[in-house]
Amino acid sequence: MTVVPLLVVRLLFRSKAGFGSLPHVVNAVSVFLDTSVELPLERASKLGSLPLLNRIWDSLEMLPDHSSWSVRRLLLQEDSYTERQFRLSLTEACKKNDLSMVQWIFEHFPGRGVHMQVVEEAAAAGAMDIIQYFADNERDSEVDTRLAKRDIFFGGKDTANAAAGGHSDIVRWLYQFETDYERDDAATMEAAVANGDKDLVRWLHQVMEIQVCGVPRAAANGHLSMLQFLSAFDRIPAGVVVQAAKNGHLDVVRWAIDRDWDNEKDEEDSDEEDFYTSGFYSRQRKISRPPYLTSIGGEASLAVHTAAINGHLKVAKYLHARVDWPMDYEEQKVNSKRLRNTLAEIEKELGKDHQAAPISRKTMLEVVRKGLLEVVEWLCFEFSGNHTIDLFRPLNEEDTLVSAVSFPRSG
Repeated sequence: MTVVPLLVVRLLFRSKAGFGSLPHVVNAVSVFLDTSVELPLERASKLGSLPLLNRIWDSLEMLPDHSSWSVRRLLLQEDSYTERQFRLSLTEACKKNDLSMVQWIFEHFPGRGVHMQVVEEAAAAGAMDIIQYFADNERDSEVDTRLAKRDIFFGGKDTANAAAGGHSDIVRWLYQFETDYERDDAATMEAAVANGDKDLVRWLHQVMEIQVCGVPRAAANGHLSMLQFLSAFDRIPAGVVVQAAKNGHLDVVRWAIDRDWDNEKDEEDSDEEDFYTSGFYSRQRKISRPPYLTSIGGEASLAVHTAAINGHLKVAKYLHARVDWPMDYEEQKVNSKRLRNTLAEIEKELGKDHQAAPISRKTMLEVVRKGLLEVVEWLCFEFSGNHTIDLFRPLNEEDTLVSAVSFPRSG
């Protein structure tokens, strides 16, 4: 197919008498000036331009055999480069949810398989039409698309990405579409919980028999109704108060503590090992029973630090008012033991990057670094008289309060 000359070239030669009968001259000048045809296909796909894709593709037919190295020549001669351009272009089309571009790519790259990462991008974008188009062109499909069938690699994080994007219809559709590859069921459930999608969580658990996980992420996102829904089935795991405090969700913090106090009537605050079954979470393990949230060494005492360093003063004040703080040496020993157990449980749920910690000089150093003046004032007021907490002793020579702030130079 002949590439249409650039508009500027056509306008230029239109004013020149005698060139009307020499179209090859116009075409040659246009080809010389047109750098757009040297763009990789993935760049054209990212721009979302089908005319540009067509222009690049049509220019391949005009590429002389003796021409020097170019991106277009790679597309003709290097299969690995062609495969890469196919995959990246398809990925960009999926990100844009552009079915017409996907169809163009399929027509111009017959038989090439669709990588799992491409399907994952389509799921993340909520591109149901594209996903169904993939399925129609899959090797085992009986749908007549008038194109060569190809391998479509469903699985991996396709359902997890769809759930994270709030596309529950795609999650259900993908699970009902058979695939030979494993899916990340745990990540899918965690994403549904994090988004507060109760219907999807119920469907994943009851129909797909996937264990519920990721409850602290619902707290981090402030989804109180999801937490209430899950609490009807079983114990809320460690990390919920910390994650809610981290993002300033006072309603979630208040609910978790109130619920915990209500349960004090039925259970005894103890450090003894307890063997219990988490019904809705479908797991059974022998652990040291965590202390109640507000008791000495409980999660709420660690969440005060979390709220403070993130500037959520109302949450920090509320937690501080509800926590039982150690009053003597014996209680301090109990506090230290319980804190170790509580931190271990939180780490199991949140990983090592959690922000749970006791109030200490680290708390003061962090809030000073962030310039949280009101939090600094509150910490000084509440904890300066506590002989077990030294807010101002440096961790080392570099981590001092003086080094945490920058003073303007005079003059």
